[in-house]
Amino acid sequence: MSIKAQWTANRYTITFANTGDEVMNPITQDYGTAITVPEEPDRTGYTFNGWIGMPEDGLMNAEDIEVFADWSVNKNDITLDAGEGKFADDSSIFMEDDVPFGTVLSGIVPLEPTRDGYEFTGWVDAQGNPATIPTTMPDEEINLTATWEIKEITVTFDANGGKFADDSKEKDVTGEYGSEIEVPADPTREGFNFKGWNGLPADGKMPKEDITVTAEWEAVVKTYTLTIDAAGGKV
Repeated sequence: MSIKAQWTANRYTITFANTGDEVMNPITQDYGTAITVPEEPDRTGYTFNGWIGMPEDGLMNAEDIEVFADWSVNKNDITLDAGEGKFADDSSIFMEDDVPFGTVLSGIVPLEPTRDGYEFTGWVDAQGNPATIPTTMPDEEINLTATWEIKEITVTFDANGGKFADDSKEKDVTGEYGSEIEVPADPTREGFNFKGWNGLPADGKMPKEDITVTAEWEAVVKTYTLTIDAAGGKV
């Protein structure tokens, strides 16, 4: 009589770690069988490169094992277009390439651009939709353009001791940057001739910021005739 041994393959478990945005259930298989590798995991801002610790021959080991997802961080570019404005370094375009996902941007992007005679009103994306610069780098490129609104400028005319026709000592004239300044009628001052406005822009256009211009005066020189009557005598 002969007796033949019978064997049953042991079963072992693979546990998946560092799987990003999802939880992956362990798999249990017979020793020596081809490992049924699950679908690649997802992780926002990262690219999956494979499993660290997975048996090279693709067969179940004779022990439980834990494998780890291997990731590389995604990198994208930043482009900020100041349009007709400029950044602190006088450039109109800011570019930064290959910024890793999740990077804090406060130390990378420049301060808001400036433009003479205009207020910076924000950013728009490539489709013209309002946008903001995020706090950290997203999983996509940043491509934004500055938007501007023309300033309303005030020029204050100071009569400087004189007065205008309505007895006021000052007059404010308001208009858009670059527009013609509507100069009020000349003020008057007793004993003086009006000479003009000190500080008024030579081109007659609204400057990039509020200003005060001052009346200039010249004293009136009067000539008098003195007649001496000697009353029968002589001088």
